[in-house]
Amino acid sequence: MEPKGGLNRLTLSLGVCYGSIRLSLYVRMLLKAEPFTQRADSMGQSYRARWLLAVAFLSTATPLLAISESSLLGKITDKDNLPLPGVTLVLRNDTLAFQEQGTLTDAQGDYRFAHLPPGAGYKLTVSMPGCATLIFSDLRLEGGATVMQNVTLRPGSELKEVVRVQGKGETVDTEKATASTTFSSTFIAELPILGRDYQDILTLAPGVTDVNHTGNPNIHGARDTDVVTLVDGVSTTDPFTGLFGQHLNIESIQEIEVITSAASAKYSRAQGGFASILTKSGGNEFKGTFKMFVRSSRLDRDGAGIENPELSGGFPGGKLYLEQNFADLKPFLSVSGAIVRNKLWYYLANEYILEETPINALTQAFVTRTLGYREFLKTTWQMSPAQRLALSLILDRERNENQGISSLEDVRSGYSFLRGGPTVTLSESSVFGPRALLESSVSWFDNRFSQLPTMDPDTNGNGILFVDDHPELGGNGDGILDAKERDPGEDYDRDGFYDVFEDINHNDFENAGEDFDHNGWVEIFAPFCEGYHHEDRNCNGYLDSEQDANLNGRFDPEEDTGILCDPGHGYCPGGRLPGTRGNGRFDTEDANGNGALDVLDDSGYASAPFWHDANQNGYPDPGEYQAPLAPDMDLIVDRDGRTYGPNPYEYRDHRKRITWSEDLSIYIADLGGTHDIKLGMGYEHEGYDSDTIRRPNFSFPNDSLHPVSSPKEGAGSYQVQHSVMATLGIPASVNNTAVGNNLGFFLQDTYKPLPNLTLGLGIRLDLEDLRSFGFTPFDPAAERDRYDALMNLAGYDMKPYDFVTATGLCNDPIRSCGAGANLSALNAELRNLAHHQLTRHNLD
Repeated sequence: MEPKGGLNRLTLSLGVCYGSIRLSLYVRMLLKAEPFTQRADSMGQSYRARWLLAVAFLSTATPLLAISESSLLGKITDKDNLPLPGVTLVLRNDTLAFQEQGTLTDAQGDYRFAHLPPGAGYKLTVSMPGCATLIFSDLRLEGGATVMQNVTLRPGSELKEVVRVQGKGETVDTEKATASTTFSSTFIAELPILGRDYQDILTLAPGVTDVNHTGNPNIHGARDTDVVTLVDGVSTTDPFTGLFGQHLNIESIQEIEVITSAASAKYSRAQGGFASILTKSGGNEFKGTFKMFVRSSRLDRDGAGIENPELSGGFPGGKLYLEQNFADLKPFLSVSGAIVRNKLWYYLANEYILEETPINALTQAFVTRTLGYREFLKTTWQMSPAQRLALSLILDRERNENQGISSLEDVRSGYSFLRGGPTVTLSESSVFGPRALLESSVSWFDNRFSQLPTMDPDTNGNGILFVDDHPELGGNGDGILDAKERDPGEDYDRDGFYDVFEDINHNDFENAGEDFDHNGWVEIFAPFCEGYHHEDRNCNGYLDSEQDANLNGRFDPEEDTGILCDPGHGYCPGGRLPGTRGNGRFDTEDANGNGALDVLDDSGYASAPFWHDANQNGYPDPGEYQAPLAPDMDLIVDRDGRTYGPNPYEYRDHRKRITWSEDLSIYIADLGGTHDIKLGMGYEHEGYDSDTIRRPNFSFPNDSLHPVSSPKEGAGSYQVQHSVMATLGIPASVNNTAVGNNLGFFLQDTYKPLPNLTLGLGIRLDLEDLRSFGFTPFDPAAERDRYDALMNLAGYDMKPYDFVTATGLCNDPIRSCGAGANLSALNAELRNLAHHQLTRHNLD
């Protein structure tokens, strides 16, 4: 893994709004970012730091806090259109987590409510002694917008008079030049969309597409990794891939704002755009909703339609496509309300997912399945009229089954993809007077991703995949998964019988009754005896033990010589059974002490232990005896190109992000116009840790019969000869890690010299520090030797020159290697093309 590269970014932009006209102009320069320091040690660590300086007028640059705020403002006048100072205004909303706010008009009759959560249900009460009280109900505030509600008060009678008016304020968007589209919860609830993911909503915005339906849209043609998703101002983007990192319960969304261009200076770490999601917070009123989405083969037998015969060649699959049973089940439940009215609110949303899709893969039909859930919980506490605290939890889990299957990939050779984890966010807002607000947030993103084979690689269930760390089973303990170290179980030759030494009388001939495994010949030169509990450990047909050679009746150290065995066998180094020499006792093969050789428990010396001839045919059929444990099934590619067995690739990784942000808003009303100033900082620490496993896979392109002539192999018979190709010789597991730190500062001023003219000025500074770990040093010569050994297993002659002349350049029609060819010149040319330090051993 290498650290991510990057460029310094200098962005100049100008955003101007005048009335209903909006103008945005950008000038962007990309400069090569040279690292301040670079280092590498024996662990393969690397370091790179880079500064990003963006001086921007509305610069396109994770926001520090990107909650879509709303504002309500206006002017109070009398019937003669003269301003009225000192008018009392009260704003409340029982449907949102919002505490009642009040203010007075200034000398010019102006009022302003800032930093309001968007949504419907606002009620504005305007009162003044001597005037009729006005109540504006059902006001709706859109995210990031300013609603203007001007009021004219008229004298009232001596009796109390209240006038109720439907609130329809004028929405004014001149405070920002950002190009964005906002979708409210009401709009989302009424959408006739097939999916229930928030990404399905993003594509409704102009300039946003997701043509491959991955859930990672692109904006105006930018890469799908250049879209940052923010939930309540906190990034939930995957820190490793840059794609979306978490699903969100769609019922928990209050509003989605899709920013496609001209984002302000508080946004960074994306070139395409931003999806800013504001979640629901509950309110004083109790609410509950339940929804159920159901789809089933009982209602929709052919799924999305019968497969086009032109695509399948008229072949319906191993099992008819229309016979597949499937169902979609997606229940939603949400409840919200007040724990303490006007003080403490809650919102809870639950979603369960079962989604099945029938697939016709020509040679087979199957169903892909998605299982999971999405939870959202949020509590909001109004600690004081000027201070609010919110704690939210996003939790999603998802498992996608039967992935990676095709017409040539058996269903059992597929894999499952798992993802999910929590995101916890704690945010606080503090109001310092009517013109200043400080918003702080701390968040923890903790998700895990993994890919697991559909079929358990330990198909025999003995807990062993490779015997590399089991020297008693032939492993060499070098940490490399070799072909000979695949778990053989107990049945090494896969014949269904325990192999034993059959020449019991040791006359080197086949005698009647010695063919224990019924394969047609006697195992005279058996390389080993099968079975974990087989007492004939040296496979010679005798019950061997260390002897009291001097017959003195006691154990002498010189008698601790170990039990003899054939040194040519891998399990018998030094000609002694492992663990029997120099252990201070007399060793014996008679483990159960019954004085006889047993294959299993007290079964005796039999290839089919505990045989009961149930069908009375005189032959041990499967199921009539206790068979040896079969080997683990390998991933095998047959001669037709079809793949069977457990998927050889799997990984498990951990992706995390810690976010801390501070955002200060200051409103200045009389400095050459109004100034809405935002400044703040944001820090993100990201981490990635992954374990990757790759097991061998085998290919048998040709099978042929060849006669057996050696007595050792059983003369007069035939055996199947396999042409084997294998992908082997890799580390059992590889770990890779990466960490990153991002620190940013910004200053943004929305300046309005005139009521209908807005200028945006901003500056941003970002620092990014990335490190990755995962390089492992290796010896090229040793790697080449291992490669040659593996190629020899496949039947290739790996002598350097012979290999080149037999299978490489000699088959090139332009360069011939026949008689008269100058191989010396050819070899010299290859040496000049190769990087000597890494590949010189290929020719030596």
